[in-house]
This record gives sequence, structure tokens and C-alpha cells, in this order.
Amino acid sequence: MKNINLPKIAIVGRPNVGKSSYLNSILSEERAIVHPAAGTTRDAVDIDFKYKDREYVLIDTAGIRHNAKISEASDFYGSVRSKEAIKRCDVAIMLIDGSEGLTNDSVRIINMCLDEGRAVIIAVNKWDLVKGFEMSKYRDMLIMKMNVVKYLPVEFISCKTGRNVKASLDLIWSVYEKSKAAV
Repeated sequence: MKNINLPKIAIVGRPNVGKSSYLNSILSEERAIVHPAAGTTRDAVDIDFKYKDREYVLIDTAGIRHNAKISEASDFYGSVRSKEAIKRCDVAIMLIDGSEGLTNDSVRIINMCLDEGRAVIIAVNKWDLVKGFEMSKYRDMLIMKMNVVKYLPVEFISCKTGRNVKASLDLIWSVYEKSKAAV
């Protein structure tokens, strides 16, 4: 596949929210290294992918840290490359850890995507670990933290169990087509 005109989907978020696990779950193979230690992914990696006769470029990114929290050069460059991936993508799928909710850093990343004019989907990962919340109540909580969320699609996923991971690809395509129609 030549990826020049394919929809580019950046998988973005803070460190350790499951970006590489999300990529592996979509691909149904261990393509990206996954480790509990933050900073395992250090560069943005483009991977051509086909699903339901639709071709995409998936961009696995390093976690974006707040500048004050960057202590190593690899973290700095990983963050820079992740920000570049946002600038060149069509859709950003923003992963958040369901047990942490929408952190200040997550809000900053969403704003970064919106400031670049990118379509954004919020994927609440690790939903299998969240107890005592209905999806609608959790979504309301996200909106209370960041009002613009009421205009963004929210998908509840679990990369560990596979819940809604493939279904998120249909959502990505729908958001991509709407964003192209709006141009």
C-alpha cells in the first residue's frame, strides 16, 4: 500500500494508557513492544493497515508528557515526534486510562489536537478495570472536566480483552469521512 493519500490515524495520549496495546489489538499481532514501564515507545511509527476494504495508516506514538515532567532526551524527542504525528494525521484517537479519567495532561493533548484542526475520538481504555460506573455517567464526568467532550465521540474499550477495539475502527472511518466532508 502506498500511504500518501490514505487516512492517517494517530494514536495519542499520555504514557502508559495503552497506545501500543491498542495498535497490537487492532492488528491482532504483537507489532509494538508493550511494557508496564513508561517510555517504551520512543518514536512515532507508521503502519499501513486494511480493515473492511478500507486502508489506513496507523501512527503509534510515544506518550506525550508535560514539558515539566520530561527528564530524558528520549522523552523529549518522543514527545516532539508525537506532536508532529498530530500535525500530519487526519484523525487522532486519544486514549485515556479509564481508572484515571481525564487528567490535565489528557486535556492538554486533546486541545493540541483540536488546535491543529484534527478530528478527535476519545477511547477510554482499560474499561475492564473500571468498577461502579455506567458508561453514560462516566461520559458525563468527562464532559464536566472538559466541556468540548460533549461534541466528541467516546468509545469504551479494553485492549486486554479486545472489547470494542475493532468497532472503534468503524467509528474512526465515520469521523474521518465527516471531517473530509466538512472541508
